[in-house]
This record gives sequence, C-alpha cells and structure tokens, in this order.
Amino acid sequence: MNTKYITESMKAAWRVAAMMLMALLFAAPVYSQTELTGKKAEQAVAAITKDYKNWRSAAWSAKVKADMLPVSVTMKTWMLRDSLTLISLRAPLVGEVARIEIDNRNINVINKFKKCYTRINLAAYGSASACVHSNLQDILMGRATIIGSGALSKSNYKDTGIFLFGDEQYLITCELPEEYGAIDYGYAVDRNGRILEMMAVKGKPHTAPAPSGMQSAVEEISAEASARVAYSGNVADAAINVTVNGKAMSVGLEGMKIEMGASGFQRLDLRGYREAGLSDVMKF
Repeated sequence: MNTKYITESMKAAWRVAAMMLMALLFAAPVYSQTELTGKKAEQAVAAITKDYKNWRSAAWSAKVKADMLPVSVTMKTWMLRDSLTLISLRAPLVGEVARIEIDNRNINVINKFKKCYTRINLAAYGSASACVHSNLQDILMGRATIIGSGALSKSNYKDTGIFLFGDEQYLITCELPEEYGAIDYGYAVDRNGRILEMMAVKGKPHTAPAPSGMQSAVEEISAEASARVAYSGNVADAAINVTVNGKAMSVGLEGMKIEMGASGFQRLDLRGYREAGLSDVMKF
C-alpha cells in the first residue's frame, strides 16, 4: 500500500475535520433587515421550528471534497441524543483514517494511522460545558441553535434577533456567551426551518482556559466561518469556508441526508493507543 498516499490523505482529512468542526460550532449572516418583535417574532419561531421533532438517534453521511484532498473522503456521523456523537473519516482503499468521538465530558480526537489520540475535557468551558455536546448535535441536525441554550424554541428566541427577508426566509442573529469567547454568529433559514447559511466571526481573544490538549495560541485566533446549504428534496449539499488568521480554506459536503432512528457504529477501543497532545495527533 502506498504509505505516502495514506499519509497525505490523513493530513488532508484532519484539516477537513478541523474546518468542519469550526464551521459547525461557529455559526451568522450579516444582513440588515427590519427586526421582528412581539407576536410577529413568536409566529416566526413557530414557523421555523414546526418540523423540529424529538429524536433518539440519527445518522448522516456525506462525500467530502476539497482542493487539499487527493481523493474524495467519506464522512459518516452517528448520534445518540445527549449522549454520544461519532464522526468517522474514511478514504478509498484505506478505510477509516480518523475519528472524532464526543460525549458529555470529553472530545476524543483519534489518529488511527499513528495509533494515538488526544482528549479534550469539556469542563474547560466552565458553566457552558454542559451544553456543548447537545448544541453541536442540534447543529448537526440542521437546526438553528442558540449556543448555551439549545435549538431555537419559544423558550429561548428572545435571546436572539429575528428578521424577515426574501420570500418567507428568516435571519437569526446571536452572540456567544462569555464562556465561548467573543463570537457573533447566526443563521439564515427557510420557511421550513432548514439552514440556508451559517456564519460566525471571532475577532477578540478568548480569555477562558484552553481545553486540555489544546495550545494556548487559540487565544490569539481571529476567525471567520461560513456554510451555505442547497437542498434537493431531503438531500443537502454544503459549501463551507473558513478563514483563520488570514488563511482561507474551503470544503464541500455532498449528499447529506439525515436518517432518524438509525443504528450506529461502536466507539473505538483505545487500548494500544497512546495519549498525546493535539499537535502531535495532527501530525503524520
């Protein structure tokens, strides 16, 4: 097997994974429209969230395409509500090359090629830590999500700005709690509550303690992230763009379709893997 090919595929897969996580966690278009208030805002929230059904498990997969990738990589995601999220990156002829496993306490970032992993303790996010995993799941389900609270609902919409624009489309603007740093974010959604666009801007240093395994340099990050989504029936394609400290990257996700009630795959047995710092796990 071509070792150089595997190594380059692994490196590219990690860069794609990091970009996708940033775009998913930092989500807000900056349109200027007339804000909806009172009864009109309440009616807008009811329209946006009418299809936000309760769920126990869900899965989706997508083809990942980017200039940095020598081949198309498949991303498979499976979630157990408020319990576990597994994200697997797989390359042709190679199989699974990387894994991200998230529960309510930790994020495990796993390099299968080097048999090593890093563990990020969510407690480092302080009082916001209890919501990190649940919020990420809501975003992965394609729902407008208020970080630190949950999917948009009648109980939390007053913490946002809601605007009407276009033909029954809405803009939702938000600001992250202090625990997450100075990030403005938001969503453009259609009348069915499906996300059309997500954007986020982080321009100030994050002064909270860096999670275990992460470099203190995150405090100096200036970043912008956006994702645009197009739908064909119940199948979606997304174009994600991320700029970190002036360096731009882009990636496409094709053929995403959520399967409710899906059975999933197992967590990796990390016996035989060594624990390492994040920078080491990302190297090949």
